[in-house]
Amino acid sequence: MCFSFGSLERIIIVRSKHLIVILGVLFLSGCASWFTSPTDSKRVTSFYVKSLHVNLKEGRWGKASNKAFSSEETLSKDFAYSIQKSLVEHNVYAVKPDKHSAALVITIDYTRRYKYGGEALSRPLVSHIIQVYQHGQLIATLKRSNYSPINGFFSAIVINLMQAMHLWDKSDEHIDADNISASMIDQLVDKFDL
Repeated sequence: MCFSFGSLERIIIVRSKHLIVILGVLFLSGCASWFTSPTDSKRVTSFYVKSLHVNLKEGRWGKASNKAFSSEETLSKDFAYSIQKSLVEHNVYAVKPDKHSAALVITIDYTRRYKYGGEALSRPLVSHIIQVYQHGQLIATLKRSNYSPINGFFSAIVINLMQAMHLWDKSDEHIDADNISASMIDQLVDKFDL
């Protein structure tokens, strides 16, 4: 099979046209990703806690009769305060509901774990579900299972030492609630890209 110079030139021109079309489509689709659609009226910019429930479970070596540690009700109040504080710190707290705010329905499963003897605390084991509602519709569900609070590097060293020496007790449990709440709100803010 033999090609003349003219037929080879036509093939190159035809293929060049296809290449230009393909490059144009790729360019336009690349440009389209740079632009976002106008803000939807349902866009979430702030949150408020509609309900929060903590399911407290006593871990091994815990004594159900021990009233020295926070009750489920007190622990729920600690979490409510810490979550609101974290929302304020992220500048996403809705003082009152509006068209851009979303309601949070939060359930926290909190296993209080003890050191041997039941008087000092170890790290709690936590799972949570955050359901996000806007205008009465469920728009997102965030879950995280079986984790312990994360502390900053230096505070983790201090906390680990205190726990190892059986000095982490009822007066320190609010620090765990703060760290867990901050982690939950970080997850929420990341989800909604705020």
